[in-house]
Amino acid sequence: MVRNLYKIGFKTIVMGYTLAPKATVTEMQAELSSALKKAIKQFPEAKFIVGGHSAGGQLAASLLHSLPDEFDETELGDRLIGLFLVAGVYDLRPLVSTYVNDALKMTSDEAEILSPLLQPIINSENFSKDLLVLIWVGGIDSPEFQRQSKNYAAKLESTFENVKLWLSEEDDHFTIVERLSDISESSPGGYLKRMLKSKVKL
Repeated sequence: MVRNLYKIGFKTIVMGYTLAPKATVTEMQAELSSALKKAIKQFPEAKFIVGGHSAGGQLAASLLHSLPDEFDETELGDRLIGLFLVAGVYDLRPLVSTYVNDALKMTSDEAEILSPLLQPIINSENFSKDLLVLIWVGGIDSPEFQRQSKNYAAKLESTFENVKLWLSEEDDHFTIVERLSDISESSPGGYLKRMLKSKVKL
């Protein structure tokens, strides 16, 4: 995927974060914000698209719903030109009663606060109305992932004019990411290439 993005003019920074149970979701969000702040400082003229898959989709989306301590009210909006959210978890409440929460240890109240689907967009006036938001989900992913992706896209469409929901019919929760390295016309990688080239000035 990185090689193909580089060919059309993008540099990629891969961010890691501490996993549960060593970190809470709130702490993971703080780590992402800190890493993004460092990247912005290192590349002061660059614009950024932040992406993530599954739990990473929730972390990336959280940038719209809670102002990170590292940023002032306008800085993030000035530098963020897109979000690339793949099979994300936008409503964390269903996880509270599952084995996943054995490590996360979220309360119901925390799950609601951390759910992008349930929270308002913070300082929406500081983000461009033309912010590119790509929300993808596999056609053979679970109904819950599909539901959350569709509902989150509908939520963002009330604020942003460039929200693109894509149901990749042939893909499940994992192949949709694996096939980003394939830039053939009908593949996830090919679709991403077309979206970026048509919507972002290179």
